[in-house]
Amino acid sequence: MTVLTLLLAACCLGPLDERFLLTLSGLPMAVLRVEVRDGVYRYEATHFLDEGETHFARSWVLDERGEVEGLRPEVLWLLEPPPVGCRPVFEERRATRETLCIDERTSTRAVGRLEQVPFTARYDGGRLSGLTFPGAEWTRLEGRPPKAKPSQVFGRGFEVGAASGPWRLEPAVKGARLVTTPVRGTASGAEGRQRCLVLARDAVHEDARLTLVLGLMVEGGRAYPHAWVRRGARHEDPSLLPSDEGVEARWYIELPRESAGQLYLELLDGQRRVVGPTEPGP
Repeated sequence: MTVLTLLLAACCLGPLDERFLLTLSGLPMAVLRVEVRDGVYRYEATHFLDEGETHFARSWVLDERGEVEGLRPEVLWLLEPPPVGCRPVFEERRATRETLCIDERTSTRAVGRLEQVPFTARYDGGRLSGLTFPGAEWTRLEGRPPKAKPSQVFGRGFEVGAASGPWRLEPAVKGARLVTTPVRGTASGAEGRQRCLVLARDAVHEDARLTLVLGLMVEGGRAYPHAWVRRGARHEDPSLLPSDEGVEARWYIELPRESAGQLYLELLDGQRRVVGPTEPGP
């Protein structure tokens, strides 16, 4: 075992807790948390919006080399600048073997390929700060993880507080606004709000005049991460069935798309909250 391998193993077997924000084509999608504690490696990914599997978590016991089934986990390899060359790694989502290649490496940057898919990793102070794949971006989140787990919140929404005035975020966010134009449903059949992002994307793909909107839907005393579309000043929710009852008791808060993921995390952490009237009303 080389000195470098010993150092990597010692680092990865020690206490470790990192979080990353995933954006796909500019859309915030999920938060990834990787943790090593007492020789156990935990990989946990939670999606903001309901699209397929919303929460994935697996744990493995690391051996004395910091490996699982004879392979170092993929994320652990990338947390520090890896050496140049190709090596097999343990892919966490599918628990399979993949090939990670590093073609160029400095103390702040590594360029390589993962199963021949090119990527660029950025490092700050020896720690992974960002990872860029075609159409996808991972960005390290600073600060301590929130007490509430994303898997316990995003699926059931955030609590809202009572306050006079319209529904809004506190502290206020520049660019966030309450949608005051009617939002009509366009879904049909069994499709529902559980696939809001998929349906909104499909609508934009079919009609170039539409713009995808990210924000919050307030209903029944909770605020849910949500996606819908806008055509000019007219908002449409492709996941809302025209026959849905209680539409008058729903409100939509549009968020700046470039910061929606961070705002969801701030709501999770209690740094912000949604407040508004306790009685139905626009």
